[in-house]
Amino acid sequence: MIVRRLGDEDLDVFRDMRLTSLKLDPDNYASDFEVWEGYSDEIWLKFLKEPVFGAFVEAQAIGLMGLIPETKSRMNHRAGIGMVWVDPNHRGQGAADALLEACLKEARRMGAIQLELAVNAENARAVRFYERHGFEAFGRLPRGFRTSEGFVDDLMMVRKLDA
Repeated sequence: MIVRRLGDEDLDVFRDMRLTSLKLDPDNYASDFEVWEGYSDEIWLKFLKEPVFGAFVEAQAIGLMGLIPETKSRMNHRAGIGMVWVDPNHRGQGAADALLEACLKEARRMGAIQLELAVNAENARAVRFYERHGFEAFGRLPRGFRTSEGFVDDLMMVRKLDA
């Protein structure tokens, strides 16, 4: 497996993985498939200006994870994790671990000392994954977003990189 940062030349790969993630696992994201499907190439390319990593087995794209750095001077020690997805046929094989490691390395390179994320509190597998990687829950946002079944809470998690 290869994990690498996606660039402009990966626009189609990025778009395909992101739309697939939103279509297959809509209840794990606050974003809507229909909104992202309507984005122009220009908007998609703006997302690739931030560090977005892809996991590949041979030439097949199987996973995605984005790093969202804070830009305000008083907050630029922080970064967020988002757009996390691994193809269902490749889950449990280390792709998410490798993607997170790439994000951790890039976050440290950028000077971040804290990573933050929000995860569907009902997605026990994802919560366990983040806990295994040193993230700790620090809060819960009731009714964080709507799913096809109703509201779900967002579990807010943090990992300090300097400890």
